[in-house]
Amino acid sequence: MSRQTDLRAFAEYWLRRPLTPADVVAVPSAAKLPAALREIYETFGGCAALTQPHNSLLLPSDMEIADGYSIFYAENQYLEYWSFKTEEAGADDPMVYQSIDSNQVFFGPRRKCSSPSGSRR
Repeated sequence: MSRQTDLRAFAEYWLRRPLTPADVVAVPSAAKLPAALREIYETFGGCAALTQPHNSLLLPSDMEIADGYSIFYAENQYLEYWSFKTEEAGADDPMVYQSIDSNQVFFGPRRKCSSPSGSRR
């Protein structure tokens, strides 16, 4: 199975319905994103039930760069952030770094882009 097939199966299992075109986020080809993160956006990035139930997967257009890190995910009070090193944007599945305050000082690595939030691979 491909990673995108696995992502689709995961999403449809949790949603208990098939994914629709409304669940997809169109990512511009020029957007500099790791392949794993691009696949998440293109599979279910527009599905708020999966990407915004508590914390938020930021849209590619809302991503920010801070001190060499591209921020793609924010805790619900926008005090914690998850990012990848901007220099690794062309990687398949780079490590993810986390900040635990609004100063966006990142530490880690914590896990890969494709890993569920509770696992460390």
